[in-house]
Amino acid sequence: MMQVVCTVDDAEAKASFGKLLTMSGTVISRAANRSVTTGKKAIKQETAKIYEVRQTDVEHDLKVTRASSVRPWVVLHFESVHKNLFTWSTHGRSVVTPGYPVRSSSAYNPDPEVYRAHVMKAHSGGIELGGSRKPFMQITRSGFVGLFRRTAEGSRQIEGVAAPALTQVMKNKKVYDRFMRDTSEMFAKRMIHESEYILNKR
Repeated sequence: MMQVVCTVDDAEAKASFGKLLTMSGTVISRAANRSVTTGKKAIKQETAKIYEVRQTDVEHDLKVTRASSVRPWVVLHFESVHKNLFTWSTHGRSVVTPGYPVRSSSAYNPDPEVYRAHVMKAHSGGIELGGSRKPFMQITRSGFVGLFRRTAEGSRQIEGVAAPALTQVMKNKKVYDRFMRDTSEMFAKRMIHESEYILNKR
């Protein structure tokens, strides 16, 4: 019978892990910054896949405060406003059809019976904008062309019909799930990579 006894000097291991502990902020911040780049890409791609919007439009409304070793977390800001629905465009054309305002009650030049909005790509024919306060397109005195509706049934006052803000669009469950999946996977990979880099660095 042979017995083998292994004696391990843990001094080097302690030194290595101590190094990792003191640089934990650096490791986490590097992993977080790389992950948020992946997260932004996921948001842009998934949003443009679901909605009639360009990735560059989404990019414009996404702002990032990057992590640092002393503040090892990332903040992703969504900045957007509710624009008039008629101004939501794709490929240079409004998502609202038909693309002209009410003009006349003449039987030879009739106004559109109803307007439609094609905001989501799944709604290829657009969603009918009906209801008791049916929206209509009009040109204001300042020259602005937009979609409006009465503030109340029978009222002479009008208000703009707002499009969803991109901040709302980005909160779509499919967009959120893709963001969480991609960033989580990338963060785990980068944590391993950055930890190994620090441990192996001489």
